[in-house]
Amino acid sequence: MSKNCQTISEQYSNNRRTFALNVRPFSKYIDLLLYLQPEKTVLPMNILSLQITGGNFEAILKGVQKIETRKILPNTIKKYFTNPNTKEMQVIKYDALRLINGRTHPIPELTVQVLKEEVVFETDEKGNEITYIDDQTGEECVLCFIAYHLGEIIDQKNTEKFFDENRPPLTDNFVKEEELI
Repeated sequence: MSKNCQTISEQYSNNRRTFALNVRPFSKYIDLLLYLQPEKTVLPMNILSLQITGGNFEAILKGVQKIETRKILPNTIKKYFTNPNTKEMQVIKYDALRLINGRTHPIPELTVQVLKEEVVFETDEKGNEITYIDDQTGEECVLCFIAYHLGEIIDQKNTEKFFDENRPPLTDNFVKEEELI
């Protein structure tokens, strides 16, 4: 019986040595392989943070509102355009919007993917652009908005209250896609 045990023990020992011999040459190169493996780099997203009303926040959270608009003012134009008020002016492309509702803790937040941006100019019934005089700068400005077409919700924080059964129903006083066309 001890002879059988010894034989099994020797077989195990031989198999272990064989395994070790097979692995040892490979193990020399593990560090090299890990060094050569391309690093997974996460590119930073270009995110615009905006305050938003509770109704619009809830509508976006529940997937009803697909567009978020902002009036372009002289004091906010740099958020939306590079080289404002020049010939080189271009819309800044954001990957996502970080939407914040309120200022008391816990503050509800959504990070939502931006599919596309578009500038919408307000016109009168004749098709002329509507202008106004800005109170702060005294400049004549064209009345226009930037519209962000929203995609998937990337992240959400402190949104539980919007799913409370006792919460009043969602109103529909937000911008709809057909209103922009």
